[in-house]
Amino acid sequence: MWKLKKWAYAVMLPRGAAYPHHDAVEVNWVKVTIPGKQGQICAEIRHTTKSVKGVMILAHPYKAEAKRYFTSHGLADWYLSEGWTVIAFDFNGFGESTFSGFQYDQDIHSVLAFAREAVPGVPLGLHGISFGAAQSLAACGKKDHGIRFLVVENCLDNYLSYFQKRNTTLYSVLRAMHAVRRKKQVSHNYIVAASHVQSP
Repeated sequence: MWKLKKWAYAVMLPRGAAYPHHDAVEVNWVKVTIPGKQGQICAEIRHTTKSVKGVMILAHPYKAEAKRYFTSHGLADWYLSEGWTVIAFDFNGFGESTFSGFQYDQDIHSVLAFAREAVPGVPLGLHGISFGAAQSLAACGKKDHGIRFLVVENCLDNYLSYFQKRNTTLYSVLRAMHAVRRKKQVSHNYIVAASHVQSP
């Protein structure tokens, strides 16, 4: 089963293996390793120099640069300037986090648990873009997630429509799988997931 998962990961998410490694951590960012439910999650945290509004967790899009997307495109700096401590992390199989499974919402819950301990007593926010937005919706469908603020940006409607335009063979395989396992299809429908969001 594990070999099949690794094959599926390599076919479906090839950008996860294309991370441009950097030897040095960017200035003022601290590297942390978070114990995950599936495997270890690599992240970086930076504390704001202002009065702390809360912790903002950044869930990256489907990009090879993973968490570096936020430090190189200005969003992390903007949150810091607004008084948020920021955590940018790599989903498993991306960046510096090794692949351990497809339950990416569990990665978010692991980062949330770390954030509660690292900066206790402040509100938690989650900002996901594209792939990260879809997983953020899935994470917020679970009870007691503790997220006060949620931003989803450029979210997928479902991953079948994504592959329909980009990989017709894989799209056909997934359609066949979902015909047998209807529940799986629903779990990747992010319009439905949005309707199940709890609390924020």
